[in-house]
Amino acid sequence: PWSYRRFADEIAQARGWLHRLGLGGDGFVALALRNKRDIWVISLALRSLGLTTIGLRADDAARYLELPDLQCVLAAEPSPALRSASGERGVPVLVAAADGGPPLAPHAFTEHRHGGHVLQTSGTTGAYKLVLIDPSFELDYLARRRTVTEVNEQSVVNVFDFPGWTGAGYKYPASAWAIGASVVISENRAPHEALLRPGVDQSILVPSILGRILNQPEGAFPRNEAMTLTIAGGAVSRAMLDAAKARITPRVFNGLGATESNL
Repeated sequence: PWSYRRFADEIAQARGWLHRLGLGGDGFVALALRNKRDIWVISLALRSLGLTTIGLRADDAARYLELPDLQCVLAAEPSPALRSASGERGVPVLVAAADGGPPLAPHAFTEHRHGGHVLQTSGTTGAYKLVLIDPSFELDYLARRRTVTEVNEQSVVNVFDFPGWTGAGYKYPASAWAIGASVVISENRAPHEALLRPGVDQSILVPSILGRILNQPEGAFPRNEAMTLTIAGGAVSRAMLDAAKARITPRVFNGLGATESNL
């Protein structure tokens, strides 16, 4: 578990080493990272330096190197294909690793407006697209989302293992953190283990994750009468819905929307 203080300290530390790398100002930085913690910390640090971040699937970064105003790609473990493609296009690839230097507080860097974040759609529409979440409307937009999702300051929102480049992986945590709520991210774990965390009252998943949970034996996770379970990214069978209501929660909803329409 991370407190908000720990979260802020990690962002300040990342802001310091990113600034020492010379990053900042206008333009974009692509994130080819797998670890959800690093994606959030580094993207928020970059945005505070004025840059707009692009959340990418780690194995798919090379195809986006021709985007205009792309300052660099930050990767945990740059693949040979990414290094080769970046060399051809003159886009530097930097390894995401803190240098241990001093942190940089938010008020210490105010030369540029706060940057945005670019999502890909999840692909259920058949093609990946880039969708900008701009800071000029983000807080108002997240507030509108909370009127639908009923997330409040006391909520514990479970996003399982959704990547940061997806709508659910970004919008649900952002809307919760904006008002001081808690978020559960299950990194590289069996998805049903996220349901073991006490107090979860909101969960968002896709049919494939639901199927993996329902394949667990009886007693592997508790039933939660108060939790809202939202299924997005595809249809589920009546049998799966009945099983979810019987084993997980009676409050099961289908989330219909699209990243590109910001629903």
